[in-house]
Amino acid sequence: MKEKLVGTYCAGYENITLFIRDGSGGDFNVLPDSKIRIGGDEEEWQRVVECVIHEIFELLLLRLNCRYNSSNLGRSNGAYLFVFNHVEFEDLCARASEFISACMFDTHKAWNSWRKLKKNG
Repeated sequence: MKEKLVGTYCAGYENITLFIRDGSGGDFNVLPDSKIRIGGDEEEWQRVVECVIHEIFELLLLRLNCRYNSSNLGRSNGAYLFVFNHVEFEDLCARASEFISACMFDTHKAWNSWRKLKKNG
């Protein structure tokens, strides 16, 4: 799978590296280092932003010990349950907004560049 580095951005006490990659949707890993990969083949910028928000929230909820897997198999994202109180929600929003506000300009630039490369083959 082809991917391109967008940058590394702070989310609270953690640096998270963001990539744009082939395909659509998004995913994240926390080991060995935290990274988010967003599909660059989305046709609409809104969908890219949605993926960034989704992945940073999910990664941070895992870090805050607010994400639970209700299945022993762990293979379906539909098995995840998120439980948090208002204080944890405030922490989540503060960390996520720091990341999102820092990465959006670079992400938009990388997405436009990705689309141009795909069109030109």
